[in-house]
Amino acid sequence: MKNILIIGMGGTIAGIAPDPEVDPLNYAAGQVGVADLLKNSLPPQLSGLVHLKTLQLANINSGDLTEDLLSKLGQTVGDALRQRQYDGIVITHGTDTIEETGIFLHLAFSRLASRLGKAVVLTGAMLPSNVSGADGPQNLSNAVELAAFLGVSFQPKLRLSGGVYGTFAGKVIFAKDYLKRSSNQMNAPVMDSLDLSANPSMLPPKSTEFALNFPKSGEAWPWVEILTSHAGVRPDVFKFLLKQGVEGVVLAGTGQGNVHENLMESLLLAKGQQLPMVRASRTLLGDIRPEVPVSDQSLGTVAARNLSPAKARVALQLFIYSQGAQKDFDLRHLFDTI
Repeated sequence: MKNILIIGMGGTIAGIAPDPEVDPLNYAAGQVGVADLLKNSLPPQLSGLVHLKTLQLANINSGDLTEDLLSKLGQTVGDALRQRQYDGIVITHGTDTIEETGIFLHLAFSRLASRLGKAVVLTGAMLPSNVSGADGPQNLSNAVELAAFLGVSFQPKLRLSGGVYGTFAGKVIFAKDYLKRSSNQMNAPVMDSLDLSANPSMLPPKSTEFALNFPKSGEAWPWVEILTSHAGVRPDVFKFLLKQGVEGVVLAGTGQGNVHENLMESLLLAKGQQLPMVRASRTLLGDIRPEVPVSDQSLGTVAARNLSPAKARVALQLFIYSQGAQKDFDLRHLFDTI
């Protein structure tokens, strides 16, 4: 018997539509408890093979996710991983910010989960729970199966080791690869994410070289903001943030992470203040390479590589927080190895 902890965070998977047949996308997220979601999610073949314990950590629209909730989730996941009574962990979550939680869990726990041989599985849904054809039950069932047996029946050749994963719309991915690319397509969070069954040579799962620390609940996270480079961008917001004591900045640049010339003066000012800065792309997809198309060395920036601006922000926050506890901790090396 496999013992699995199911942590509920809310989201569309726990949503209710007032008139599900007429307007299924007009709904309130985070209305159904995770224990109730499980009643319609476990197939008969898992009966007698898994024992589930539920924990309702939050029940929110994930657009309202807070850093303190990430801290609480991190503390809960860390405690559960270290407890021998749990063989795996499943987290139900809204898709709007699932990418931020995915990268957080990866940076904080992929190393520990890999060492312990346990899976942490993040999932959600694009349709509320009371809509005909809701995708949540199948996603949740797949997540439970993956957490319990490090594999799924719909991909019989896929065998994983411990790590931090996601399963959504019939796909199994690393949780760090979640990225919602559409507001309404059923596979939006995993549209262009590499399905692990397509390349088993990637396994065992990629884990971070560092297990990054994160603030405890009630403790402030480093203040990091995302600034977008766009036509006619003005430097005023950047300068204001510098005066207010911002602790880090992620630049959502154009194309390959290009930065408007109007921001150059502020960038050099921030470099002089030794402000940690990451250069990402508002296109969301693609590898942002170091020194291309601008000089990171000259500007004091680090290329985000494959991370979206939202993911890069979380990674930068954890980097800043972890600096005091990590020796020879280099920001560029972190982004090169995520």
